[in-house]
Amino acid sequence: MRILNIMMLFIGLSYNANADEKLELHARQLALQIRCPVCQGQSIEDSNAPLAIALKTFILAQLNAGQNEAQIFNELKRQYGTRILLNPPFQPATYLLWLTPFSLAVLIVFFLMRFFK
Repeated sequence: MRILNIMMLFIGLSYNANADEKLELHARQLALQIRCPVCQGQSIEDSNAPLAIALKTFILAQLNAGQNEAQIFNELKRQYGTRILLNPPFQPATYLLWLTPFSLAVLIVFFLMRFFK
């Protein structure tokens, strides 16, 4: 009977370790979608800045507390604005961000057509 209890304890501990690994993997996937406020060009997963490390810890803590992705993203957007997201939503506040590359491409094509005519 004692061996059975030890085996059940071992199985239970390995299950918890797998759950922790899944949460950590999920936190890393979310961290890849968040822009580092210090580095600006990297996700917090790729950054070693102290703020990025704190944000990764925050995400993992929120997942452990039972929060879902939307709740975590909403909290981060509330604190840092939509610029915290590597792929910000298309909304009035981000129109310039989304439309600038397209506008520049159209202008370049227009000027090249005028230049070569």
